[in-house]
Amino acid sequence: MIFSFAPAARAAETGGQAKINANRVNLRAESGTESEILAVMPEGAAIKIIERAGDWYKVTYADTTGYVLGIYVEVEETKPVALAETPVPLAEPMADRPEPGRAGFVTDDRVNLRESAGTDSAIIATLSRGTRLTVLNSSGEWYKVAHDGKSGFVLGKFVTDTEPPAAAEPGVINDYGVRLRSEPDKDSSVNILTTMSKGTKVTVLEKTGEWYSVRFGDMQGYVFAEYLTLSENLVTINDVGWINASNVNLRAENNTSSEVLSTLKINTTLTVEDKVDDWYKVKAGNQTGYISGSFVTLGVVPGASPSNSASAGNAGAAPNNLVFVGGGKTELVDWWAEGKSIMSPGTRAIITDVASGASFEIKVLANGNHADVEPLTASDTASILMIRGSYSWTPRAVRVTVNGRTMAASANGMPHDVSTIKDNNFPGHFCIHFYNSRNHYNNAVDPGHQKQVEIAYNN
Repeated sequence: MIFSFAPAARAAETGGQAKINANRVNLRAESGTESEILAVMPEGAAIKIIERAGDWYKVTYADTTGYVLGIYVEVEETKPVALAETPVPLAEPMADRPEPGRAGFVTDDRVNLRESAGTDSAIIATLSRGTRLTVLNSSGEWYKVAHDGKSGFVLGKFVTDTEPPAAAEPGVINDYGVRLRSEPDKDSSVNILTTMSKGTKVTVLEKTGEWYSVRFGDMQGYVFAEYLTLSENLVTINDVGWINASNVNLRAENNTSSEVLSTLKINTTLTVEDKVDDWYKVKAGNQTGYISGSFVTLGVVPGASPSNSASAGNAGAAPNNLVFVGGGKTELVDWWAEGKSIMSPGTRAIITDVASGASFEIKVLANGNHADVEPLTASDTASILMIRGSYSWTPRAVRVTVNGRTMAASANGMPHDVSTIKDNNFPGHFCIHFYNSRNHYNNAVDPGHQKQVEIAYNN
């Protein structure tokens, strides 16, 4: 489904009067969400429509001319439409509009049922989204309907023949650099509307396959479901990272032209607060700034004590020679060549944390760009919390044992999105990466996880 912004009114005459139907709506210089904001309009503000421009209206507000998204415009009805003695069909019937005698459903919140067909008519009742009606007949833009033993009139644009999805609910982005797309296609590079930070709040409209349709500010689009938590808040646990090169600049902004706040040495410990494009926002000592992502490795500094960071859990020492030299019976398995087929949905595996030696059992939920897995039991969830100390996105080196084969991998420990096991005390699933596996949100190999795969293979 290709998402488009549907204006509140189906048509508007040039020069027509309208009003703003939400609070703090931006009037912009051009028809785009990146355009300059000329004014911020309150709910009910009177505007004059000049012309339609795609999903936008060009309007005049308080002597200022600019553009506003059509979803925030409600066209004023200039006069009541008298109901004919016999039913008159809509001039241009729409495919999703119910015929007289059929059931209809209210498509928006706080829709008025009126005594006659006009916006200045007395209100009989105010209907909520999803309310079922019986359509009696139609006239112009209005339907005469029956509801709860009463009959009255409802604007046709608020009635459909299909029951709408559940009402919008709050959601929050649970990972770094998550992209809002105009279409549910993660492989396209031209459908990216914006990139959202971890903790960004959105309004969830509906779920379509592996995607959520959401509203973010003035934009509507799609977010891959794994990176959205249905909640008003996300408890953000700061990740740990370290500088993997010498003399790396900590900058005031996320670009190479920005002021250099300080120059950091290799192995400097960081608290990673966010990811913006290809940069990490970090805290180093008492300074907060940005570092290019290629110079940051997520996880604990090799050889560091677990007490160096609260987020490190029980992580222990790791070797400094992080190269694929191999060790013991642990295999380095390429995700695309073999790992993906080994970790097929429904597969059970033993996960062993390299640093602590503790093990627990999981079941594979999905095997897309990497393995999405769930702890098998509540006891296994307790083992995860014992190893980590708390839920965390920080990658850790693990060994995955399936049917006698033990493979090098990296796991985070943050429950997110869907789950199928209801009694394991783990509200979602978590991710396990293998050699050459990729992130969902940008289809790229994650250097933090790959470093932990190396550690698992070398030990």
